[in-house]
Amino acid sequence: MKSSPKVAIILPVFNTEKYLKECLDSIINQDYKNIIIYAIDDGSTDNSLNILNYYSNKNPAIHVLHQKNSGVSAARNLALNSIEHDESIKYVSFVDSDDIISKDFVSTFVKELTSKNADYGVCGVISFDKINRSDDHLKYKETMELRDSDIFEQYFSLGKWKNQGSTSHIFIANRFYSSSIVKHLRFNPNLKVGEDVDFIINFLRKAQTGVYIPQCNYFYRLRASSLSKADISPLENMLNLENDLKKSPENLYLKNYIKKSILDAWWGTLKHAYTTNNAEEKITCKNKFSTIRKINARIYGSKYARRLLIYRLGDSFINLYFKMRKNKNNNNNKKIFYFE
Repeated sequence: MKSSPKVAIILPVFNTEKYLKECLDSIINQDYKNIIIYAIDDGSTDNSLNILNYYSNKNPAIHVLHQKNSGVSAARNLALNSIEHDESIKYVSFVDSDDIISKDFVSTFVKELTSKNADYGVCGVISFDKINRSDDHLKYKETMELRDSDIFEQYFSLGKWKNQGSTSHIFIANRFYSSSIVKHLRFNPNLKVGEDVDFIINFLRKAQTGVYIPQCNYFYRLRASSLSKADISPLENMLNLENDLKKSPENLYLKNYIKKSILDAWWGTLKHAYTTNNAEEKITCKNKFSTIRKINARIYGSKYARRLLIYRLGDSFINLYFKMRKNKNNNNNKKIFYFE
């Protein structure tokens, strides 16, 4: 590789002592060496900070920052504040401290983004538990440039990118970002859920070109502790999406995605309300139905139109529906052997 642009990896850390060494080893053993690592200890109460200090003493590329426990958004923002005026950094990546990246994670991104002069790159993700790992199925097997609407369609799994496989994950870590854009953005620390999506949407609004890389170079660890966040009612997320919609973004794909996401968030809230018998959320879903019914659900597929029909059939039918779905899922779901 003729040029060797500098890459900043931002690593928020909170109580991941069991997995942190494996994560750090995967970063420092990259076959690409022009890397600076900002590891932010978010007030860990285990041995995580000691591990970070040990690694930073051995490797000058690792910079350890520390803050009182303020959440992952604040931790990432602290690192972004540190690199904002560093003109030597060309690309930025975010890695979670309990995950792993392949040896060529950085070099592959740098090669493709540099050769195509792209602002952004995305690769596939493999999820793994204590015993199994997900398939590395990818719909497209060749590197592809993303321009204009393609960037949004790929991220939102629309058009030809529907059912694209393991690149469909909409979290932040399986991506590379141009520092010229990302250094001027910040995560919203007030969001309880969806902070990654909010950040990426703001980035994509400014990105001109991207690259799809048909390799699964990011490995996502399935942990039992992550389930609590997955089970959070998306009510707050729906309210945030409503606010975004009021801003009337010019990009049609983004606007349609927000409408689709409002439908998903409303349905998720309804599901949570009936599976947990949450009376307050049931009332909220009822009150929000006036917003939901204004969205033409049919343009997003029969599934969405069917959901509105189920709701119109009334309380008894909704209860029965979610009970049947729960039983079906329990019978069909593959057992996952979560890490702690």
